[in-house]
Amino acid sequence: MKQNFITNCFIGFLGILLACTQYKGEIELINNAEQLISHAEIKVCNQTLVFENIEPNQRVVGQFKISSDCYYEVKIQFSGGGSLSEEIGYVADGFNISNRILIEKSKISIELIKIE
Repeated sequence: MKQNFITNCFIGFLGILLACTQYKGEIELINNAEQLISHAEIKVCNQTLVFENIEPNQRVVGQFKISSDCYYEVKIQFSGGGSLSEEIGYVADGFNISNRILIEKSKISIELIKIE
């Protein structure tokens, strides 16, 4: 009976530990447009990543905590006055993930880099 109690406590502790595991995400944004991105905003998992003044061909990276399943809301403002906005991709809770968002002159696309 005593060993049963210890085993149950250990299993309970292990369950709590696994439930509290925090998964992380990383997003790499690449400006493939031929103009400066004056403002970029990415909302993901109830967090907002903001980047300013991203030169053509420049890459910026941001991290976020994965708290639930979600997607990326991307808003781009170009220095010349144009803008792009799109809901893109999917983030699944329970994994560490790394994605790349590519900004073109007239579109936004996403690539999976790594999931673990």
